[in-house]
Amino acid sequence: MVGGALCYDAPWQRRKAWGELGRVSRGVDRWVVLGGVGGQVDGDGGKRGVGPVDVMSSMGKLKLIGRRERISLPEWGLKRVRAKIDTGARTSAIDVAQIEHLDDGRIRFEVVYRVKPKRVTRWVEAMPVRTSMVKPSHGKAHERIVCRTKMCMGAYEQDVEISLICRKGMLCRMLIGRTALAGRFAVDASSKYLLSRPEKKRLTQ
Repeated sequence: MVGGALCYDAPWQRRKAWGELGRVSRGVDRWVVLGGVGGQVDGDGGKRGVGPVDVMSSMGKLKLIGRRERISLPEWGLKRVRAKIDTGARTSAIDVAQIEHLDDGRIRFEVVYRVKPKRVTRWVEAMPVRTSMVKPSHGKAHERIVCRTKMCMGAYEQDVEISLICRKGMLCRMLIGRTALAGRFAVDASSKYLLSRPEKKRLTQ
């Protein structure tokens, strides 16, 4: 017991903690669960729930998030975009179908933020902050435009850099990279939607 919170080191204690508190932190040598939240098992075996959970690590107090969350980009008029949490990616990215360059140095781009049950897009204007050269493991190097805007995840908001890329065929329209996560969030890969309630599916008669 550390300051009223439960602290576990051994793997069996982590498994037990899952049953008792509903959430487990991954990726730190020693961790402390400061709060629990109820959850339910989803269709692919993971757990999901709503409510903040604090995790203590060597970097201090972190908010626990799932492998997938709903985020909003209020300056771009986007709400509840489904995002994949990807610690392997440095910069966050969003699905963009078209990019137009304006005379004043700004750009205009079409964000694809939903594809099912129907494709929904929104045109956004922003000022690029930089470009980056990216070489994926399966292809040639190409240039990406990077913009900066405010991102909201649950009750937490921050300014993040976002690459404009094509994510056609991907499950999530956006991914959140490690520069937006470092020092703020810890990721529980076995759960999703810990800070944001997933949309309810409509029942058809």
